Amino acid sequence: MSGDQAPSGDALFELAPSAAAPATDSGSDPRAGAGVGAEATREAQAAGAVATVCIDSPLPHLDRPFDYIVPRKLRGQVGVGSRVRVPFAGQLVSAIVTELGTGSGFKGSLSAVRSASARPVVSAEGIDLARRVARRYGGSLWDVLRLAVPPRVAAVERRDWTARTEDDRADYAAALEAAAGSGGSGGDIESGGSLVGACERVVWQALPEAEPRASAPVHALVRAALEAVVGEGGTGAGGTGTGGVSAGRTDVARTEASAAEAPHGPSAASAILVVPDARAIALVLAELERVGLRRWTSRGGGHVAVLDHDDGPSARFGSYLAGLHGHARIVLGTRPTAMQPVPRLGLITVWDEANGVYEDPHAPYPHARTVAAMRAEGGSALLLAGYALSADAVALTASGWARLATAPTASVRDAVPAVDIVSAERRDREGGAGWHWMPGSVWRRVRDGLARGPVGIVVPRAGYVRAAACARCDAWALCRECDSLLMVAAHGTDPRCQDAGHLQPDWHCPECHGAELKQVRQGADRIGEQLVRMLGDVPLTVSTASAGVSADGEVGEGVVLATPGALPAVEGGYAHLVIIDAGVAASASLGGELNALRWWLGAASLVRSRRDGGMVSVVGHLPPEVERALSSWSPADAATTEVEERRELGLPPHRRYLALSGDADLVLRATERVALVARDAQRPLEAAGPAIPSVTEVPIDGGTGLLVSRGVAQGAIDTVRALQREASAEGKELRMRVDGPLVLPR
Repeated sequence: MSGDQAPSGDALFELAPSAAAPATDSGSDPRAGAGVGAEATREAQAAGAVATVCIDSPLPHLDRPFDYIVPRKLRGQVGVGSRVRVPFAGQLVSAIVTELGTGSGFKGSLSAVRSASARPVVSAEGIDLARRVARRYGGSLWDVLRLAVPPRVAAVERRDWTARTEDDRADYAAALEAAAGSGGSGGDIESGGSLVGACERVVWQALPEAEPRASAPVHALVRAALEAVVGEGGTGAGGTGTGGVSAGRTDVARTEASAAEAPHGPSAASAILVVPDARAIALVLAELERVGLRRWTSRGGGHVAVLDHDDGPSARFGSYLAGLHGHARIVLGTRPTAMQPVPRLGLITVWDEANGVYEDPHAPYPHARTVAAMRAEGGSALLLAGYALSADAVALTASGWARLATAPTASVRDAVPAVDIVSAERRDREGGAGWHWMPGSVWRRVRDGLARGPVGIVVPRAGYVRAAACARCDAWALCRECDSLLMVAAHGTDPRCQDAGHLQPDWHCPECHGAELKQVRQGADRIGEQLVRMLGDVPLTVSTASAGVSADGEVGEGVVLATPGALPAVEGGYAHLVIIDAGVAASASLGGELNALRWWLGAASLVRSRRDGGMVSVVGHLPPEVERALSSWSPADAATTEVEERRELGLPPHRRYLALSGDADLVLRATERVALVARDAQRPLEAAGPAIPSVTEVPIDGGTGLLVSRGVAQGAIDTVRALQREASAEGKELRMRVDGPLVLPR
């Protein structure tokens, strides 16, 4: 195996032991001198009332365990996963109990926990998952727990979450029977069986279902979840995996799990459905309710816990606890739901896994797809799905770690609309009308489609005019102060630059001295103005962030103008869809072609099948590989090609990317230490012949980017994290982001 090859499939998400991990021994401790006395400490140790906690601190050198004694008044209340308040450096800070036992590495007298939540808010398995995520991304345990656990609501927490409820397994079985008769591509589209088998990992190129014609194949997703719960699909035995505990400590993970399973018995399993947004939540929830399940509420209970920020803190925290304690065996929500602890994880599904919203914008920036894959290492089934797939997901199938599920060509043709790419040659043949933003031939199809149902028009950008050029010589109109492109915010306003907003009221072209501007990149607002005149009495609905996003099913006639992601589903599907100014975003970051493919296929999935007369007209300039994938509806093939190209170039996902910034001397030291780690790992492989270097530097603003082979990546991350702790203790700063966006130098 060369230094740049990925590890074997079973080791893709395995974290080897590291000497750089923080030790349990507290060493020089900010709590020194604040203990409650040696006798009290010994008594707590004898009673098994020593709590190891993770404190709320942004400082890397404090990302390590600290021990406290649990006073007698709190011993029936504090457990693994409890929120507590503890004295630290002269003040009370928040913390979460990660272990509870008899031993301590601290040599002095221990301080006491001051207060605690009514009950634990995360399971031992959830803490273990958070540790693994923190290590993989080079972050702190507290930061990961903060992302996973919603803010506390004391009134909700005080409910009796351990009380037995009625056995509702029959409800899930009845729902599965109803879902099985719903049609759609709920099973494995090649073999006719389950889409996801027990403990199986599947990457699925999904197809739109006939009804509802929507942004997700809800019949298939719901059926897979119900099969996992009832036991006909994936039935994992833990889901998040467990971690070892230090000597002299009691691991209460099994006790926690048993208590959480109590409402449903030892055979109960849970399923997690992670979706990108509130629209998808509403869509999947409607299907779950259609087959007879109820959304969980604090008053009436239910079968489905929904984690939605729009519901407010009380409802969200209550749904979180319902999933944690097994009161609802299906958990549905957005990105943070990927880390939701459940009693037994049978299946975790991430729908539209290529969507950029799954990369958390908060440190340590974990990706929901990766978190889900890490949980599958514990024995649960995994389903990564989308109408278009990411290179990262397809790479999992190339190593054999997961199975790629695609439909036969005949099934694809029957399920999707016809896609017509309007080429430059065709536009030339139409003359001047062909080079209008709406070519004449496409406009005729729009008028014909209106006789059969709603028509959709998708514009890739919001706003009025996003870029302009000289009307005389076609040179780009640029700002005199900063050379950025000029835009027009609204009709009758002066142009201004995109980057700094400098107004240009008397702009003249420096090339030909012309004063007239030509609109080059028109936004949805400008297109909408023109469509009002073109459509006459035909109703026009605009669905954009500025005008308001229309809900699915809200529109029943006329034309819908929308930006990508804002196009609402209509009953029966659109008769025709036009994609205006289709292209690939001008960016140097990886995956631009696949992102564009995801946008356009996501919109096309809302159009009727070709058997029902559905068609998509694509107007714009696309790379050949994107054109082929669009016209043949083969996004998995495009992603596979991309994976192979990146393998040859030594780019992610075949390598991992570390972005380092902060004090220049620390960045240099970190780079040197990573190089040493890579060199030590590379030596045994040098006899195999030349290979791509294990570490490649990439220049970035304010620091250094490192492309690191997967074989040494975790060692490199641990090494940089150790240096972060050293620097933090000295009051210096070294920042690291792992597997973030990679922008290649032009």
